[in-house]
Amino acid sequence: MGMQRTAGSMLIFGSILFFIAAFSPIAQVFSEPDAAKKLEILLNGRIDWSVDQIFFAFGALVTAVGLYITANHLRTIPGSGWAFLGVAEIGIGAVLWSWDVYLRGIDPQAFVQGTLPAWPFMAYTVLTQAGLATFGSVLIRSTLPHWVGWVLIGGALLFFLVYLIFKDMPPFAYYILTLPTGIMLVIRKELKLEESVAITSSCD
Repeated sequence: MGMQRTAGSMLIFGSILFFIAAFSPIAQVFSEPDAAKKLEILLNGRIDWSVDQIFFAFGALVTAVGLYITANHLRTIPGSGWAFLGVAEIGIGAVLWSWDVYLRGIDPQAFVQGTLPAWPFMAYTVLTQAGLATFGSVLIRSTLPHWVGWVLIGGALLFFLVYLIFKDMPPFAYYILTLPTGIMLVIRKELKLEESVAITSSCD
């Protein structure tokens, strides 16, 4: 398996891991309005809750690694440094997210009461949105269909507006964006510099 398909497979795998966590039976707790009922669900399903947090963390981390491999594959494209910046933003966000889910995994009562630190999730949200948009700006210069890059850019901007309005954003939405990117990397022929960009660069 080449670098491109490896990257795509990791994006697909990471996204699926996140979806499994987001839509598992124990995840019903996120939509439960009653705090007492929410805590009861978590205390009766401590193992399921802990496993769910592991899936959340690994989903984000595996996706970040897949994007890093993709960025490395795009390094011949002018401006590819922006892809690595996007990966750095998403990677730092994934680490903060992993810390956040670790805290709520070991202390479900604090999670229900809302006493866990809020800043790791906030930083993860903003960094992931910024990273996806930054990464997408490089993908539109590759031989992938341009819509792949625009989906990342447009989706990230839309989610940022939603976050500003509602002060919250379901994290699984980010992996709706990375999943088609992974699929296209797997099924597309070898990713390379877009011909029009290459011609322009050679004339400079």
